[in-house]
Order: sequence, then C-alpha cells, then structure tokens
Amino acid sequence: MDVPSNNKRKRSHRERYNRNKKLKNSHQHNNNTTFDSSRNRIQCETRGLSTNDKVYYLKKLWSSVSLCSTDRISKKIQQKISTRDLLIESLLRKKELQSNSLGSVKIPSNFLKLIDTEIIGSSVVDKPASKCSWVAFGKWLGFKSHDKPLKKNQIRHHIKLKWKNLNAATSFKKITKKKMKLISSARKIKSINELVHFQYVKNSECITDLSGRTLIHLKQLEDLDAVRLATNAINEYYFHLVKDDSHQSKSFRKDFVEHFGAYTLKNLFPYTSIETACTHNTDHLVCVNKLIQGLKPLSDSVNQFTKDSYNDLYLKLKDLSWGPFAPQLFGIFPMIAINFNITSDYHWDANDDPNCLCFLVPLGDFEGGELCFPELQIVIPLQSGQVVAFASQLLLHGNLPIINGVRFSVVYFVHATFFQHHRNFNKVYEDYKKEIDRNANGIIVSKIPQQNLNNNLNNQKNKKIKKIKNSKSTDKRRTYIDSTNAMLGLKA
Repeated sequence: MDVPSNNKRKRSHRERYNRNKKLKNSHQHNNNTTFDSSRNRIQCETRGLSTNDKVYYLKKLWSSVSLCSTDRISKKIQQKISTRDLLIESLLRKKELQSNSLGSVKIPSNFLKLIDTEIIGSSVVDKPASKCSWVAFGKWLGFKSHDKPLKKNQIRHHIKLKWKNLNAATSFKKITKKKMKLISSARKIKSINELVHFQYVKNSECITDLSGRTLIHLKQLEDLDAVRLATNAINEYYFHLVKDDSHQSKSFRKDFVEHFGAYTLKNLFPYTSIETACTHNTDHLVCVNKLIQGLKPLSDSVNQFTKDSYNDLYLKLKDLSWGPFAPQLFGIFPMIAINFNITSDYHWDANDDPNCLCFLVPLGDFEGGELCFPELQIVIPLQSGQVVAFASQLLLHGNLPIINGVRFSVVYFVHATFFQHHRNFNKVYEDYKKEIDRNANGIIVSKIPQQNLNNNLNNQKNKKIKKIKNSKSTDKRRTYIDSTNAMLGLKA
C-alpha cells in the first residue's frame, strides 16, 4: 500500500531535521570540523553584543602584533633581483631584441655607472656625465637619430622614466587617475605573444625593492603529495558544485570564487565566512569539511615556506589570535580564497595588509592563465605545485586567459583589519565609560545581557535551504564564466 503524499512530506521534513541536528551535534564533538556552530559565528551573530562583551573580546580574546616593512625581507634568500636589476634587464631586452642576440649581451660598465649615479642615485652628482657618454649609451641601446642628432636629455629622460615607473610600482601612494590608466593599459594585453618586452620568471626567484623587501617570490613547493591531495579535493568539490546547484553558494554562483575562514571586513569583530558556515545549505557542511581537510597538507606546506623564508612575518602571524567567532583552519592565515577556473582582472588587493605578502598556489592541468605584473614588466607562467608570494596591496596584478584545461588557485592572505592598530575602537570605549549599550543597528538601547562568548547556542537560527538564482558577476576583478564552460574546463 502506498504511503500518502502528505506523510511522505512529513517524513522528508523529519529526516532532514534529524540529519541537520545530527550534523550539528557531530560538529560539537569533532575537533576536525571546519565550522563549529556552537562556538563560531557568522557576521550577523557577532552584532548586538553588550558593550562589556565588546570590550572583553577586544582586550582578552583578540590579540595581534603589528607588522612592519622589514617583515617582507627574506633572510634565507641570498641572491635576489632588485628593482635596479629589473631596470637593467629591461634595457638589455631592448638591446637583445634589436641585435637578435638573446642572452649574450651585457651593459658595459661605463654605462652602468651612468645609471647608478644619474638615474638611481639620489644624491647630487658633482660632475654630471658628458653629453658624449649619454649619446654613446643611446647608440648602444639602438636609439635612432633620423634627421636630428641624438641628445643627452632624450636618452636620459627615456631611462629615467623607466626607473620612475618601477619606483611607482613599489610605492603605496598611487593616484586614482593613474591607477585607472595602468589598469586600462594592462587590459589591452590579450596574449602572451604581446609580452616580448616582459621578463619571464619561471624558476625559483626572489625580486625585491632596493631595501631588500620582497615584491615577488616564486618557489617550487617541496611537498608534491600535498599538491596532489589538494588538486583532487578541489576537483571533486568543484565538479560536485557544478552538477548540484543546491550546494552552490552565492559567491560561487556569481563569481566562481569562495572564501573560507575568518573575515573582518565591514564588521567590528572577526567572523566566519558564510561559505565556511554554509548558511545557504547546511547539508553542504560535509562537502566543505572534506575540502578543507584535503587542503590541510597544502596549507601546512605554505606555512612552512613562510616560516623558512620570512620567519619574522611567520612569528607575528602565529601570534595573531582572532577569538572564538571564527575557526583557525589554515595555520597562520585567517582565510583563503579559492578561484575556480577564472581569469582575474588586473587589480590591487586594497584590503590586504601592506606589510604582508599573499601566497598563491595554482592547481590543475591547464594552459595559459599566466600571472602578470605590468608595472614591473614581469610575467610568471605559473605551473601546478609552485607558490608565488607577492606584495598584493602594492603591485598591480592579473591573469592572461586560460587557453585550455581547468585551473584552480588557492590564495592565502591577511587583511589589514585583523590588526587592531589599523582599527578605531574609540566609540566602543566611549560607550563603555558612559555605560551605554547599542543594538545591532548602532541604536542606544536599555541594558543588553552579557553572553558566554565561547558559546553560540543561544544565537542559532534555523537556516532555510535556498536555491540561488544565476546572475552575472558583480566582482569586477574576475571574468564571468558560464557554468557549462566551467564544467568543461573551457577558456574563460
């Protein structure tokens, strides 16, 4: 005898309720769980605390040590490429392309002296080089005189402009109009064939500014098993999402990117990202947990690379503690972004800490997707298993199109708002002195009861499973990819 349809619905509802209850209970007792709903909180659950709780969290549960510019100096790397070397390399490439003698040209020492004293040197030169020296340098570089004779200022201005652009790339002070011009120029690059004047960085190499602070550091990861496990975990997760849209987060649906771990943007306190908490579908927590566990060896490998090459940075990030509102999943890094087969538009990561580096690991079997730094005229044809650390807030960067295959990238980064010295909590402390409480909207209310900040059970709400409608990308950094193309691994 068939069971009536209304009983089926009741049974289906009861089964789903019991499954979600069992899942939540398992999170409370499993140390390997990605998101512990009894302790961790999403953004809305961190708001509306009493002022006493806010001050307690700031003073007792959240601690950080400020980073400084020298934390980007690698004490392990002996041979580094400085911005001076990049200037010389760019001049050499110009000469080599004209003479068809790749790799066999060196700038004469007398011309190098001109660069060091009158282009790079900050001090006033007692006896500037003669006109003849600069003209000879210009002819060596291949400047054409045409009908008019070469002039010293013409050659000097050309080289000084190159040096100025390199210096501008390593400066945090960039005018908005200048930024837009740089992005517009970079977007015109459609193919790797157009980068003949760029320096290709393929092997382990560290590029620094004149003070030795790392700009770009490329290295092969030593743990290849970690790379393989991470690739398999993301592959399985990615194709599962493409096939089952009920498990797709809004961010994946719109931009083919997800963030896991702790966030601080647009909030007083750190909180758990919604992709980690799976607020759109609690059944998806199992998938996220499996993904994060599959990424653990890779995260350990990136942490080890940071420790070996940037120990001062590593120790300060190790001391960073953001409290119980968000899990600590990636060692010293609060959060990662996973880009699923997308092309990143040219951008600066304005929210990243200026004295930190972001660490990018490409995964998968693919062609194309080279990482470009237009200001430095550097292109990196990244391959699976390599890691590139770079000053993401400082350098304009983006990708060339993916030609074939499926390319993932895992990005480990630290937002500046995790460090309390970048924040202004004066309003909280003023309310504390005046014994004022405010609700989640910032409105003064009567006394708010204090909470056990390590326990989130009272804030739990039933989360409905929602189906997210498809829409075009709102993330201007990334190119929208149709899900059919993404599933097949076609060009972005």
